[in-house]
Amino acid sequence: MRKQISVAAIFMLFSLLICDGCGTPAPKKFSPELVRVYAELLILHEKEKISSTTPDSLYRLKVKGFFEARKIDEEGFQKQISEISRDDAAWREFLNKTTVAVDSIKAAKLAAH
Repeated sequence: MRKQISVAAIFMLFSLLICDGCGTPAPKKFSPELVRVYAELLILHEKEKISSTTPDSLYRLKVKGFFEARKIDEEGFQKQISEISRDDAAWREFLNKTTVAVDSIKAAKLAAH
């Protein structure tokens, strides 16, 4: 009898572990282009705001020019980022991919010099 209870308990625990993600919706999808643009924007921010004393007004103009040069609607871009950030799993995945993209972009710039 004890053995049957133990087997049943193990089976229930195993079933719970397997189905742990069953009710969880799939993370929101995002394009590699969105990741790259976000990475480039982070690099711009690092260069202009963290590494130098660029005034906010000049930085804002550079950000506007950044979006215009890529023909990207800034407001639409911000909405996409906001949507992704509401889903913890998607946001973590997005940030991980963005980190890889930032490193890749910086390495490519170093190699070019």
